[in-house]
Amino acid sequence: MLSGQLARGEEGQKFEEEVAAFADRRYWVVMSSGTAALHLALLVLDVGESGEVLLPSYVCTALIHAIRATGGWLIVADKDRRTRNLAGGDACPAV
Repeated sequence: MLSGQLARGEEGQKFEEEVAAFADRRYWVVMSSGTAALHLALLVLDVGESGEVLLPSYVCTALIHAIRATGGWLIVADKDRRTRNLAGGDACPAV
């Protein structure tokens, strides 16, 4: 934090390398926020202007912001009252 660099720069790179070694992974990427991480994940999944993402009707706004940042379309489906997951009947027509 003293360097003034939150996620980039020399300290960020050093942290990425240390976590990758600890987790026994070749690479590790530090993101500045959860929204940025979700945005990157959607880009990796190739969600672009024609991409559609199905979400339950009640989610945090970071998901919506990440989808819109890719140019993707948000498709809202209702959730099952018991499980709080996407309701199968609502999700199938949306797909």
